[in-house]
Amino acid sequence: MRTHVLVLLAFVATGCFAQAPFKKGYFINNSNQKTECLIKNDDWKNNPKSFEYKINERGEVKQGNLATVKEFGIDGYSKYVRTSVNIDRSPMLTSDLSNTRNPVWEKDTLFLKVILEGKASLYYYDNGYIVRFFYSVASTPIQQLIYKEYLTGETGIATNSDYQNQLWLYVRAKGATMNSMRYISYGVSDLEHYFNKYNTEYSGAYASAQFETTQDIQVPVNIRITPGIDVTSLAIENNFVGSPRYADYGHASVFRIGLEGEFLLPFNHHNWGVVIEPAYQLLNAHPKGSSSTVHLSFVEFPVGLRRYFVFKNWKLFLDGFYTNDYGLTFNSNFQVDPFYFETPYKIKRVGGSFAIGGGFGYSLLSVELRYYTSTNFLDNYINWDSNYNRVALIVGIRIFGTRTKYQK
Repeated sequence: MRTHVLVLLAFVATGCFAQAPFKKGYFINNSNQKTECLIKNDDWKNNPKSFEYKINERGEVKQGNLATVKEFGIDGYSKYVRTSVNIDRSPMLTSDLSNTRNPVWEKDTLFLKVILEGKASLYYYDNGYIVRFFYSVASTPIQQLIYKEYLTGETGIATNSDYQNQLWLYVRAKGATMNSMRYISYGVSDLEHYFNKYNTEYSGAYASAQFETTQDIQVPVNIRITPGIDVTSLAIENNFVGSPRYADYGHASVFRIGLEGEFLLPFNHHNWGVVIEPAYQLLNAHPKGSSSTVHLSFVEFPVGLRRYFVFKNWKLFLDGFYTNDYGLTFNSNFQVDPFYFETPYKIKRVGGSFAIGGGFGYSLLSVELRYYTSTNFLDNYINWDSNYNRVALIVGIRIFGTRTKYQK
């Protein structure tokens, strides 16, 4: 088991350290000097504290950070500005909420992500634990839009939604009422829509520029039919003292069919995905020269993580899965040497296992080779053990998919 876990961890590490592309961009240093360059596009989920860049394709990779850079951006994709602001870092998890309604301010210097620029500009901050929005109007300093949940009594939770008052006082769109402010949620979609509306009303004097926000993109979903061939080996053993029995069912190639749901995560260019693939398999086997038999009919529910490496028109991928022992079996049973064991034993469940695989995809099709660790589907019987191994060749046929900028 330890070896299997280490293999999966190695797979994750490989994906984590895969090279991100360098894209055309710029940065402005403390002397207000703008430098055109290539910036490593890590598609940051959390606001970065630094970034890597190089002057040209063959240039040395250097680092920009909060101490040396006032602003940087990737053309047509994202922009970050350095600012010293008061930020409320009060926790968002219900278990960590305090009894204090007012924000607890801390002065900090951050790279804020620009969501929208205009007469009123909207900014975003996420460190993995808290999400905060900031705004500025014309040339006023950047300030946080205040939103905070806090405890009232022993079990009650209340909300400080002062950001609605801030919008009413400082970013009031034409025709807005105080009551209409209550319907603006503290999220990218509602705030961006409102700020864009406000800026449009002042378009005669101010332009409104929008930047891509991964938080706005719905999680893309791919659905695939996954037929394939499993090359299996199976051995069953009874270790009862005095009458041990062993049956080797050898190798068999069996058909399998699945339905895969893939949910691409909204960061790192959608190159990570969570995958679930209910799959059905049927195995009927018996050793040569023996009356021992096994009938294995089941649906398993592997859940895993997939990492894509995208090229111009095709992509490679690696994935790792865990299959628990709560799959469905259909009249599955086995019999080892009927002379001693007359009644077939029912197989009530298929044991858990790990799997690791890899393959390539082009257009609507993908091909994957996947290795499963050994499965024991007799662990609920005393003295019985099974050793069921599989290597699967799987063809994926996409029947539904949400295209993204990076996954075609």
